[in-house]
Amino acid sequence: LSKLNFQLTTPNALVFQKRFAKVAGILTNPRSKTELLVNYFVELTLQEYKMLKYLPSTIAAASIYLALKTMGQQPWTPELLQHACYTEQAIMPCVRDINALHKNAAANNLQAVRKKYAQEACRNVSAIEPLCAAQLEPVPPVKAAPPVVALRENLYSAPLAGAAAPRTTRHGPKSAARRWAGADIVVID
Repeated sequence: LSKLNFQLTTPNALVFQKRFAKVAGILTNPRSKTELLVNYFVELTLQEYKMLKYLPSTIAAASIYLALKTMGQQPWTPELLQHACYTEQAIMPCVRDINALHKNAAANNLQAVRKKYAQEACRNVSAIEPLCAAQLEPVPPVKAAPPVVALRENLYSAPLAGAAAPRTTRHGPKSAARRWAGADIVVID
């Protein structure tokens, strides 16, 4: 401790928020509206006792997600997933709680954060409308149809030119066909 001059601290949500904002590409100079919205969400969580149940990294990740979603951008990218180590489903409870704080910010007794982010220097991000509950839910990925696999030839027919002939076994043509590697498989998209 003496080597560090007793200068120890624990990482807070702001430390994680800066890292995740850099990965998301919203860390700019001058500060972008999305980055300011993330800061607003993080500062709103500091006033609420119920937000102590979340880790600082979870609050930062959820704030990034909610700000990107509010600004109409892609909320969770593979890069964010890799750096934050949270899936969308893992941060959704925290996202919902932060969105509730955003909805109730005007009615809250503590107005310092809302007033701070209502100034022109902070690009008036506290006036941005919160998302409704239906808009918060992650869009399920569209499942692609499985590829159609077609054999170029019937396993029981004569082999293609240049292909090895099927062997006949005492178990019949099916087992011979299973062991025959001469059929070409074509994947049709």
